[in-house]
Amino acid sequence: MKKIAFIVLISFMTGCNQGTEKSNNPQTNDSLQIKNNSEKAITTLKEFYFSVYGGDENNEGLKKKYLSERVLKRIDSLTSDSENLQLDYDPFINGQDYDGKTIKKTLQIEPLHRKNEYRVSFLQFGQKEEKRTTINILLKETKDGKFLIDGILNDNYLNFSESKKVSNIDSKKIIASILSKGYFLVDKQECDLNNDSFKDLIVVFGNNKDVIPNDPETKIAPIVVLINQKSDGYKVFSNENIYPNSFADAFKNLVIKKSFFTIELTNEVPDNYTSDKYITFKYDANQDHIFLSKYGENINWNDSKTTHKVCTAKDFGEISFENYNSDHIRDFCK
Repeated sequence: MKKIAFIVLISFMTGCNQGTEKSNNPQTNDSLQIKNNSEKAITTLKEFYFSVYGGDENNEGLKKKYLSERVLKRIDSLTSDSENLQLDYDPFINGQDYDGKTIKKTLQIEPLHRKNEYRVSFLQFGQKEEKRTTINILLKETKDGKFLIDGILNDNYLNFSESKKVSNIDSKKIIASILSKGYFLVDKQECDLNNDSFKDLIVVFGNNKDVIPNDPETKIAPIVVLINQKSDGYKVFSNENIYPNSFADAFKNLVIKKSFFTIELTNEVPDNYTSDKYITFKYDANQDHIFLSKYGENINWNDSKTTHKVCTAKDFGEISFENYNSDHIRDFCK
C-alpha cells in the first residue's frame, strides 16, 4: 500500500510540474492572449452589427460608440456637405437599405490573416440567389483593452491607403500595352465583379485589320477583365477568341450586373439571316476566377423563321473566361 501511495504521489507531483511549466511558457501565453483578443474582437463586431443594424432602424448615435476617431472624422468629411455628398451609402453594409432581421440572422464573422483584420459577411434582404455582402474590417485595440473599428479594408474611402492611385496607373499601362499591338479601344466599363468596393475594369478592344478568313491575326480582338487587387495592382483575365471569330461576329454591347457580365455580338449575312449572340460570364468568389455562365443566340432567317438556342453550365460544364472559344461553344448547345 505504501508503494502504491508513493507512485501516486510522484505522478501527482509530476503532473503539477508539467502544468506549471505549461502555464509559464511565454509562447503558450501569447497564443492564449491572441485567442482571447480574437474572441473579444469578434464579440465587438457582433455587438456592433446586432445593435446598429439588427433592427429596422439605423442607430447613428450608437454607431459612433464603435468607431475610432479617424473613421468618424473621415465619414464626417465625406458627408458634411449635403450639396456635394461623396459618401452616399453606408460603408458598413455597402448599401443604402437593408433588412435588419436578415442581417442579424445571416451574420458571419471570421478573422483574416493579419492581426486585427476580420471579415464580416451577411445577406441584406434574404432574397433568392442573393450574394452575401462582404465587409473586411480593421480593428484597433485601445489602452483599456476595448476594440474600435479603425477602417474598412475593401472600401475606397475608409481603407486609409493610397493604393488606388497605384492600381489606376497599372490599369493605364496594361491598356496602353495592348493598344500598342495594333488594337483600338471599343468599350471600357468600370464595375465591381468581386463585390469588394474596389473598381474593376472590363475593356473591349478592336482589331485595326479587316477580317480575312485565312489570316488568324485578323480574327483577334482581345476582351480583358482587370480585377482590382488593391496595392497589388490588377489581376488580368484575357480572351482573344470571343469575336470576330470564324463567323465574323461583331461586338454589339457590354452589359454588367453585379458579378455577371454579358458580351453581345451581332452578325448579318445579306439575303440569309441576322443573328444576335449573348455570352454571359460570372466572377466566382470562391475560386477567384471567371467562368462561362450562359450562352444564347437568336437567328432571324430571311424566310421568316427564327431559331433560339440557350445553354448553361449543365450543357458545357466548367469553362473559364480565358478558355472560352466562340468557334467551339455551339458544339455544346445542340
